[in-house]
Amino acid sequence: MKDPEKGNRPGTEPTKLIGGKYEVTSELGRGGMGVVLKARHAGLSKLVAIKVLNATMLVDQNSRARFELEAQAGARLSHPNLVSVFDYGFTDDGAPYLVMEYVEGVSLQQFLSEGNRKVDEVLGILIQVGKALRYLHDENIVHRDLKTSNILVQEIAEERYGRLLDLGIAKVFSENEGAARLTNTGTVFGSPAYMSPEQCQGQSIDGRADIYSFGCVLYECITGELPFTGDNPLQIMLQHITDQPKAVPYKDQRDHELAEVVAKCMAKNPSARFQTMRELLEVLSRIAALSPNEKPRVRADSLTRSYAQPTIVNGGLQLIAAVMCVVVVALLVYGQFSKPGIQPASVSSQSSPATSAAQSAEALSQRLAIEQAATDKARTERLAREAESSQRASAEKLGLEKAAEKAATERLALEQAVARLSAERAAAANGAPLQAAPDQTDMINAYRAKVQALGQACDRRYAATRESLRAFEQSTASMDNGTDALRRYNDNMAVQNGLRR
Repeated sequence: MKDPEKGNRPGTEPTKLIGGKYEVTSELGRGGMGVVLKARHAGLSKLVAIKVLNATMLVDQNSRARFELEAQAGARLSHPNLVSVFDYGFTDDGAPYLVMEYVEGVSLQQFLSEGNRKVDEVLGILIQVGKALRYLHDENIVHRDLKTSNILVQEIAEERYGRLLDLGIAKVFSENEGAARLTNTGTVFGSPAYMSPEQCQGQSIDGRADIYSFGCVLYECITGELPFTGDNPLQIMLQHITDQPKAVPYKDQRDHELAEVVAKCMAKNPSARFQTMRELLEVLSRIAALSPNEKPRVRADSLTRSYAQPTIVNGGLQLIAAVMCVVVVALLVYGQFSKPGIQPASVSSQSSPATSAAQSAEALSQRLAIEQAATDKARTERLAREAESSQRASAEKLGLEKAAEKAATERLALEQAVARLSAERAAAANGAPLQAAPDQTDMINAYRAKVQALGQACDRRYAATRESLRAFEQSTASMDNGTDALRRYNDNMAVQNGLRR
């Protein structure tokens, strides 16, 4: 096994000559997949960029064949906004490399970090990158690693151009039967901060995954932040699958429509996104033509509206539309007052529109008055029933309280008589003569029986009163329900009457 610091990370100490014809002059950058070198073609004296990938990416003959297939696919692509790939090979220690066009410029990531976030400039760059993606998708190629660091901003004659690079991990689907076998299902490629939900889950993907990543790039360009961040790649990928990013702020109509584009690009379900780059570019081109100071015409939460092309209506069509609206409203009003129960006032053929409108308004006012009178009558009847039930319950409660008070008085007298009898019996036991009459015991027993009967009568009256109160409460609840239903009916009628007006 090779030294992991040397064999697995080619270019750590750049070779003087790669492929026998590319002389390395400097290192341009380094990432998790390998290193990018600046080199010069020995025979043509032409500057090139060489991306030397980690040898660990080629674990077997299948992965080597896949790399060759993707390199060949990239070499035959040609588009003004693509960084061309025109050669590939393997270093002496087996690391694969791609030879690309050398472009003087900075990455979009660096461009944004320098404070360049004017919508005009960024939108122009992204539209060019979108054209490159449209070209790739037409060639049945998914980029799969779209991000700000893979977009170069090139300045030529004071004009900025967007160039898309790094097709080294692009997936060729529909190339041929062999290619389908060489691209394993379930393999996850890409950068977690920009990956689509289906890409994070290792599912089969198509051009709509690039559209999601494009939405992440657009989000970063507008807000200056990534849509999702986390402590590790797995946490970020999980957010792509389950969470929604913060809403994109806006201050004018153009920013608002860009926010809508971001929301649609980053839909979790691929079928809810723009289905093609061509469709997305049409919307972006229209937004780029908007005035930057035009006030927003819709609310900020309308991020799920359809993206139909705007309809341009000239003055003549506007006039026709206005006349048709007036006619429709007039027909609707006439139709409402022609229903049973609403008798429109007779209008002569020579009556003016103002007179007809006044008569219609009077008929509507009469119907509202009738409905209000019915509502007031029902409310008065309900209040009268409630007052009557309350008086009856109060009278029964007062009678019960008096009966209980009488029973308590008689019970107290009985207890006093029993106490005297007990005292006399105790005295007799000690030799004192009895002072109570011989029939006093019978009197006490009679009192006891009378009090017991009175208590039972009170209990029966109390139970009957409770039943009456329970029935009263049920009746009140039924009346409340009826009142609520009547109130809802009145509210609905008020809404309908408002619409008729």
